[in-house]
Amino acid sequence: MKYFYKVFKKQTGLTPNQYKEL
Repeated sequence: MKYFYKVFKKQTGLTPNQYKEL
């Protein structure tokens, strides 16, 4: 899960939690 967060943040510039709130 940590790896996913790292990759997601690198690709989107957001954390998954921030992305959900958009």
